[in-house]
Amino acid sequence: MSLQVQVFTEATSNFYGSIGCYNCGLSWDSRNLVDTPNMISTPLRYLALKNIYPGVQDQPDQATFNYTLRNRVSSKFRFRVGDQIAWVLGNQSGYSTVTEAGEVTIEGLTLQSSTAFTTLQVTRP
Repeated sequence: MSLQVQVFTEATSNFYGSIGCYNCGLSWDSRNLVDTPNMISTPLRYLALKNIYPGVQDQPDQATFNYTLRNRVSSKFRFRVGDQIAWVLGNQSGYSTVTEAGEVTIEGLTLQSSTAFTTLQVTRP
């Protein structure tokens, strides 16, 4: 049960042409999402698509992307304009500021292609 809406944007693994791919390989595991008033934890994964179709390029072994979390009515962790949030994804960490009511975008996250998920944890510092 997903209590937040998640959106991937601007992935470096996107490609376009006769057969294109937008955010392909990027996913989250909503079965293991944790949403409390003080923390959101969501497993993310990038699994590069290879040998898609003859003549179509493979996705790179690494993807950098932006990730937006949006409140739903049932969300426990609420995003309010001006709030600063702290985030950790593997060995990456940083802060983002909520600039739009009900959502926050974390820019420049990077994942290596893997079958395993890496947990993104969002908290209030």
